[in-house]
Amino acid sequence: MPKPVIYLAIIALLLCALPLPYSYYALVRVTACATFIWGAVVFKNKKMLTHTWIFAIMAVVFNPISPLFFPKHIWFFIDLIAAVMLYVFRDKI
Repeated sequence: MPKPVIYLAIIALLLCALPLPYSYYALVRVTACATFIWGAVVFKNKKMLTHTWIFAIMAVVFNPISPLFFPKHIWFFIDLIAAVMLYVFRDKI
């Protein structure tokens, strides 16, 4: 995956800590879900099954079609963990 796309997803996830309109969070769900699906596929092709499952679970968490609803303070930590994960694995995706 191109690094600028990963960095864009990281920035978008970190901006979720701000009070923004719901439409922004919906857009981040789509972006994050697509990024984590892509990462899961890449890791599957590299036979890195643990990473595949972790990224697949994160894709389900950010799933925009059947969204999971958490309080804002829980989403803060989910977004932070997701951003850190993308940053840590940016060279492997």
